Amino acid sequence: MGTTAHTSLDHLRDTMTQTLGRFMHLWMRASRRFFKERGLSFGQAMILRHLYYRGPCTVSGMAAHMEISNPAASQFLHRLVEMGLVTREENPQDRRQKRIALTPAGRALVEEAQHVQREWLQNLLSSLSPEERECLQRAFEILNERVGAINNLHQEAEHKP
Repeated sequence: MGTTAHTSLDHLRDTMTQTLGRFMHLWMRASRRFFKERGLSFGQAMILRHLYYRGPCTVSGMAAHMEISNPAASQFLHRLVEMGLVTREENPQDRRQKRIALTPAGRALVEEAQHVQREWLQNLLSSLSPEERECLQRAFEILNERVGAINNLHQEAEHKP
């Protein structure tokens, strides 16, 4: 590869790093604001999203996912249970464990947050010209393919004996 290719690759990397950082900052700020206005911490929002996308789990499973202690996870969950967003019940497979799941109100709250984020993204994308949107669409399709391939390789490597 010539110097020009390295320079453009470096420039692309730096531009992507800056853009993704700024994008994620704004995306997360909108999400934090949404949940904060409803009296929830970022950690509690993470729990709601995890349960929404992954389904019910144990308190210890949630603690492991969040990389926090079981007592810390229980504290986050306590307020969610009080608010009627999460249930905490005996695990039918192991009565010593507690199983946590979203309530319909918890599911509706996460869906409302998703709607707010989609609206934010729609406003951003509508500021682009049709040509810019087409260019971005193709770039994201390519990146999505490559990220998917890398993810598959990592998953295969993790499952090899």
